[in-house]
Amino acid sequence: MGQLAIPIAIASAATAAVVSYQGYQQAASQAKSAGDYNKRVYEYRAKVSEQDAEIIRRKNEQDKYYFDRDFKKYQGQTIVSYLKNGVSIEGGTPYAQLKQNYEDAQYQKDIMDYNASIGEKNAEDNALFERMTGSISQMNAYAQAQSYQYQAYSSLLTGVQKVGYYGSLA
Repeated sequence: MGQLAIPIAIASAATAAVVSYQGYQQAASQAKSAGDYNKRVYEYRAKVSEQDAEIIRRKNEQDKYYFDRDFKKYQGQTIVSYLKNGVSIEGGTPYAQLKQNYEDAQYQKDIMDYNASIGEKNAEDNALFERMTGSISQMNAYAQAQSYQYQAYSSLLTGVQKVGYYGSLA
């Protein structure tokens, strides 16, 4: 190599190492930012799922309220109808029918509670899954960032090695 070529090679190797280092550091920073953003997105989705569970809970309570209201109205109309027609509700078929209506209503409310509990559980499980996915996404991004940082340091070491080699030729 000529006398002028060696300083140029040294400057070129040093510049390449610094530029490469900066590029990898920027990539590491962007990977971390992407991981943090993804975690926030999954956290938001988890909160939406938790709100869904609360909506299911409240909707079930509201549905049961209206069901009870309608049932009492229906049961009251049935009692009034029996009494208007002079039928005793103290025993026999009318009493059995009123009792059966009550039991059927309780059964329907139990079904409503069961279905709501399944919906709530699914929404809560989904919230948990979203949070876990967010954490995993963030951990993967941080691992990628760490990899970029190692590559950044490696590029500096390679640049130093080249500068040292070219310097030994001088």
